[in-house]
Amino acid sequence: MTIILEQAPLPRLGPDPAESVILLARPLVDSCFEDQAAWPEPDVSSLPEVTYEDWPDNLFAPELDQDPILSLREVNSSEGIFNVTALKIKGVRYLLGRQVEEAAPWGQPDTGPLVLAELNSDGDIVYTSKVWTPDGQAVLIEDPRADQAEDDTTTIGVTAVRRQEGNKAYPGLIILRSPEQLLIEPFPEPRIIDQFGGGEGTTPVSREVGGKGTTAIDKTNIMYRPERMNHTLRVLKVTEDDVAHVVDINFPKNIPWAQYKIGTTTSPVWLNDREAYIELHGINATVDGQVVDGEVETDNMIYEYAIGTARLLRTVDEAGNVSFSVDNISRAAIITPDSFPALTGGRQVELHPDKRRAEYNCGAISTRDASGELVRRELFPNQGDKRTWYAVVDAKAIIANWDRSIATQPKRRWAGLAKLYGQTTPII
Repeated sequence: MTIILEQAPLPRLGPDPAESVILLARPLVDSCFEDQAAWPEPDVSSLPEVTYEDWPDNLFAPELDQDPILSLREVNSSEGIFNVTALKIKGVRYLLGRQVEEAAPWGQPDTGPLVLAELNSDGDIVYTSKVWTPDGQAVLIEDPRADQAEDDTTTIGVTAVRRQEGNKAYPGLIILRSPEQLLIEPFPEPRIIDQFGGGEGTTPVSREVGGKGTTAIDKTNIMYRPERMNHTLRVLKVTEDDVAHVVDINFPKNIPWAQYKIGTTTSPVWLNDREAYIELHGINATVDGQVVDGEVETDNMIYEYAIGTARLLRTVDEAGNVSFSVDNISRAAIITPDSFPALTGGRQVELHPDKRRAEYNCGAISTRDASGELVRRELFPNQGDKRTWYAVVDAKAIIANWDRSIATQPKRRWAGLAKLYGQTTPII
């Protein structure tokens, strides 16, 4: 892996549609550990106890022989700009993210303005401007994750945080005719999904919705992590008139880099009608560098974040019902806080250094070869809460390493759980 540590300051450049990159940044709202229950668990007392060993070892991908990160470099002048999502149109790339200068008290939202930051062809910031501020806003917006279709229609999943409800988080969506709307029109209000609709899904009508990290799977389905369900990503079918529950994707708790929580990063990249490559973020609770039970918080506990990968599978039954599952979860994270070198000159990266070592990724751009095969991913991960980096991932090597013959269902009790949840497909 090539790491570039220092870069010379760059002169101010005018926008060049053929080469320029623009960052849109937004305020941090740190409600990661303030989840509230919104989805009652079913009664599973009559079912056998499940331990980590009940998840088959082959749910995980074989270990890679080489580091999949081909290069990693800091984005110059990215002080406080991070959690950016990526958009590309007419040769121009955009990143929609956030900017925060000062930390709020732990457990309260760390807020700041949305800024528009322009990058040159080398990917370094040369200009920024504010496009939105949280002042007077009843709803704050977290962690945009964009899914751009070939016709330029774009779905941006966000976490919508309602201040008047004690900073409670809900899934949110912004639908754009084209990403160009972000440059020429007022910043759009998100559609907040706070109730399930009356569709044919398994969820009772008008059941309240709550959770974080909304990510588009395709034009119809989104996923997010429900409140107090640390190893579950819930999939919803969202139409103009309805919201229906599709399936819960449950993850094992013994993922080495996600023993406390699993979460979304960017939208999956579909390789064919059935398979998608996906990046995920995970959190471990640690004390003195050792992983501990994150449910029992102590003063010296540090939450450590990481990014890993998996294969997402889409299945359609005879009735046309769509479901999703995962396998080939990477045993090792591809990016951790230790992937980034220490910054020089006393520069800081964390807003809450006594509580966490943050590392998110909300944006990526895919590169395919002439045959349409995914070969590379350009990620824009952040180091802590105050720096954005550019990383090139060898997606082709990761995908080539998948075991496509593995079974994705745990050994027992899933038929019973599926019945309790009203599912017609395994809830993995």
